[in-house]
Formats: sequence, structure tokens, C-alpha cells
Amino acid sequence: MTVIYRAILVILLCLPVFAQAQAQNEPPKPAAGLYIVYIHCGPKKAVDPAIKGIALALTKSGYSVREPEEDQDKVGGPGVDYFSPDAKNEADKVAAFVSGQLSLNPPLKARLQTSKETLYQKFYLGIWLY
Repeated sequence: MTVIYRAILVILLCLPVFAQAQAQNEPPKPAAGLYIVYIHCGPKKAVDPAIKGIALALTKSGYSVREPEEDQDKVGGPGVDYFSPDAKNEADKVAAFVSGQLSLNPPLKARLQTSKETLYQKFYLGIWLY
């Protein structure tokens, strides 16, 4: 009997190690509804009041917004990049919201479009304003 008890004890003591090893292989997941948003605002400056207003509004909506960068997409143009099919709906929401904000601050001629990128980052969105 003591052999069985010892075997059960060893198994129970090793379970947390197995669970931890399995958890490390899974990608990290933010809390439900939380997306990380990168804003690329070039040629405008990151300190522009319109850019700061967009970043603040997105933050208040529950997004984790990184500091705007002054990059510009000269090939694809303005839009919202998403990196997972699961993020398409969220990218559409962000595109509609940001388009509304930008229409108050020209020059924006059309609604931001969304585009699927090949890199797999489930909870990341990239906004290219100009």
C-alpha cells in the first residue's frame, strides 16, 4: 500500500510542473476585449493634437495604445492592419472610429480600410493614418 501512496504523492507533486510547461507553450492572451494598437501618424508629428486625441479616445475605449510613431505607409496608404482572422471585426470597428475622428481633422478623403497581414499576432492592430 505504501508504494501506491508514494506513487500518487509523486504524481500529485509533479502536476504543477507539467501544467506550467504546457502553459509556457501557449501564446500570451490579453484580457478579453483588449487589443494592442500601434498608431503610425507620419507625416504628422506624434505630438499633434489630433493624433493625441485619437490615441486618448482609443485608450478610453479599452485599447492598449502604444506611443504614436511618425512612420508613413507610402505604398499601401492609410488603413488598419490586423494580423489574425479573429481580429477582423475589431479592426473594422477601429477603422470606422478613427475615420470619424480624422474626418474632423482633414486631410482624409476616404474611410480607412482594413488589411490582413501575414504576421500572426492575434491581439495587435496597426493604424496607418496617412
